[in-house]
Parts: sequence; structure tokens; C-alpha cells
Amino acid sequence: MEIKLDRGIKDEGFVSRALEIADHGCGRWVANQSCFNHPARHPLEPMVKAAIVTAVAIYVEKFRWPEEELASALAIVTVGDAQVLIDRLFPNIPKP
Repeated sequence: MEIKLDRGIKDEGFVSRALEIADHGCGRWVANQSCFNHPARHPLEPMVKAAIVTAVAIYVEKFRWPEEELASALAIVTVGDAQVLIDRLFPNIPKP
């Protein structure tokens, strides 16, 4: 299998374009509150985990949160894990 190294910024552009398209309403379907209305031990849906990890990565980059917060986000497995993480980090989000 040959690996093509001449990709330019195609991969980065793929993600960047999605972030440009995203708006506040995207949170309603990407990580809808109904996804969190399960018992704490219920497995977190993969798309919801991806959204939380992405959000934490943005906060880490933009607001210089500790890198360990990203590791914490990557480690969540259950709805309860996600709720504990969000409850802990939510107060640190700067007001618009």
C-alpha cells in the first residue's frame, strides 16, 4: 500500500470547513440533551463523545486550558463521566 504524502492541507481543510459551517444550532443535534437523559452508567454515544472532545479541544486551544483536560475528555465512557466533566469545566467557559 502506497501512502500519498502530497495532500497539502486537505485533511486540515476538511475539519476547518466543517467548523466554519457549524453554528449554535448544531449543538442541538450533535449532542442533544436527550443523549444525557440516561442513567449515569449508560454508555455515551460515540457522536456525543466526539462532540465533547472537540469542544474541550477548542477550549484548550482558545482559552489555554490545561492539556490534561483534553485527556480527561478522551477518557469519558459513560453519560455520568460526561456529566461530571461538563459540570467541572462549564464554569470555566468565558462569557460571550
